[in-house]
Amino acid sequence: MGSKALGLILMAILPTQIWAQDPLVNATDFEGRQAWFHLEQLVSFGERYTGSPGNEQAKNYMRSVFQNCQGQLRESHGTMEVEGTEPVKIENIWFQFAPEVKENRLLLGTHFDTRPWPDREEDESLHRVRGVIGACDGGSGTAILLELASVLSEKNANIPVDIVMFDAEEPLPKEFIPKGYFLGSRKFVFDRVKEGTLSQYGAVLVIDVVGGKNAQVGLDQSSIARAPRWSAKIQNAIEKLDLPSLRLPANYSIWDDHTAFQNAGVPAALMIDYDYPYLDTLKDTLDKCDPQAVKEVGQTVLQVVIDHGKSASR
Repeated sequence: MGSKALGLILMAILPTQIWAQDPLVNATDFEGRQAWFHLEQLVSFGERYTGSPGNEQAKNYMRSVFQNCQGQLRESHGTMEVEGTEPVKIENIWFQFAPEVKENRLLLGTHFDTRPWPDREEDESLHRVRGVIGACDGGSGTAILLELASVLSEKNANIPVDIVMFDAEEPLPKEFIPKGYFLGSRKFVFDRVKEGTLSQYGAVLVIDVVGGKNAQVGLDQSSIARAPRWSAKIQNAIEKLDLPSLRLPANYSIWDDHTAFQNAGVPAALMIDYDYPYLDTLKDTLDKCDPQAVKEVGQTVLQVVIDHGKSASR
């Protein structure tokens, strides 16, 4: 057999070999300390609403973390038109492990931007002031996925995983719901459909508002209704670890960054604590978050990654 033919065969089977490797990583490898450090850094940038200086600082920080990981930092930016307002500029931060694998990839996502205004404050006079820090809403999920990226890299897990930090999840006033929300994830999906690569993703898991004190993080009802098999696998991981911050599926259904993938036919689920009492208020600060919740959610997401990798290699 010629060397060229042998090379073609190796190229054809390499993705399967990578996918079939047993990852040398366990859920307990996510210790949480690094995630809490990332959260402290994100909070130090202040508001991170789309287009703000803090948003830019957060993007640079996330890039610096990913640049120390084994994989590929990708481009995902552009604008989204929203009727009734100016186009919104978007820049997602996107990193791929084992980018050579082109099928059954797992995408983990969260949003890093913050609400521009605290329009859930009881005092309506505050609804158009600036100052939402978004420690839990926007910060906790981002911090968790940054540590998870480091763990996968340090353990050389080589699992085909995309991590996407979505911009512009909630950039406009509530009268623009839903057309003016989840713009980062919608832009990401639109671009993958346009280039014909969306079919690479076998499943999507989005985490949002997951690091609060007394957290009760669970799947929402849209996940169960629109991605039942995938949601069952996530719930199995939750039950396997049996950690206090995780719970049975919630009784509410949420529009979030997973919705764009669901609408495009990709199995997508959301883990969220929508009962977090400081959501979209000036009180969503670091002291309202809990290192233990951050650790437990991170371990659960890592278990989902491990389980998905094993099941896809069979």
